[in-house]
Amino acid sequence: MVQPQEQKVSAGEFRPDNVVIIILESFTRETFGSLNTDLEGGSYRGYAPFLDSLMQKSLYFTHAYANGRKSMDAVPAILSSIPANQTPFILANQAGKKVESLASCLKAKGYETFFFHGSHNATMGFADFCQSADVDHYYGLDEYPAGKDFDGTWAYSTSHTCIIWPKNWTSARSHFYRRYSRCPRIIPT
Repeated sequence: MVQPQEQKVSAGEFRPDNVVIIILESFTRETFGSLNTDLEGGSYRGYAPFLDSLMQKSLYFTHAYANGRKSMDAVPAILSSIPANQTPFILANQAGKKVESLASCLKAKGYETFFFHGSHNATMGFADFCQSADVDHYYGLDEYPAGKDFDGTWAYSTSHTCIIWPKNWTSARSHFYRRYSRCPRIIPT
């Protein structure tokens, strides 16, 4: 049984910091050197040095729990705390009813929200869910400017996503990004 962990949150004044959520699929704790400082006599570097470097400057969570059986369960669970059911929420919400989400909560604080996704816009219903969840801007394969980077089947490389991020970050303060695990991991030498 999972034992809930209580952590006190400051009741101080709201800080309008940037919010970027990177959703990873099929990554384990061993991917990150910073989460395994006890391995290999403290010299373990992991497989994701860039993400490790971000973790040194970010809020991240060391306890993660699956809340679905399929990839399409992840986005509703993460953005709206909607648990998986027999039928994935994305498929069950065909009417496109609005749902409370992190995006709608942040919008109330003046944030503009983006969702970057490396595959076809119709993939797993993410574009439709983002609309239901009040995400302001969805960027999928249709919006990506350089079709030559597409692998022809699944998605464009994560490294190419970073090309379109900065152009959209001028004044916005919130981003959601889904990365596919098919992209090659960077293995340290």
